[in-house]
Amino acid sequence: MRNNMINLLAEDYITMAKGKGLSENRVVFNYAARNALLPSVTALSMSLGMAIGGQLIIEIIFNYPGLGTVLFNAITARDYQVLQGQLLIMTLFMLFFNLLADMLYVLLDPRYVREANNHERYL
Repeated sequence: MRNNMINLLAEDYITMAKGKGLSENRVVFNYAARNALLPSVTALSMSLGMAIGGQLIIEIIFNYPGLGTVLFNAITARDYQVLQGQLLIMTLFMLFFNLLADMLYVLLDPRYVREANNHERYL
C-alpha cells in the first residue's frame, strides 16, 4: 500500500485537490488512500480464499485435521467424489471472497458505481 500511495500522491488529481486548498489529511485520506487500498483488497481477498479453502501444510505441522487433510486423503485413496466436492468448496470460497472484494471496490472507489450505471443504459 505504501508504494501505491507514493505513486498516487504524484498524480494530477492530487495536485489539483491540494491546489483547491484542501488540507493534507483530507487529500491523503479522501483521495489517495481509497485508491491505494484497491490492490490491497484484491490481495487480501485472494489470500483469504486460499487460507479458508485449505492449507494442507499448516494442518500437517500442527496435526489439525481440516479441509486440506480431507483433500490429501481423497487424493491418496482415489476418492473422486470427495475430491470433486473439496475442489468445489475451495472454488466457492474463492468466488465468495472475489465477490466480496468487488463489493468493497464499489465502497472504496465511486468510479465503479458510475461505470456500472453507464453500462446499464446500453443493455
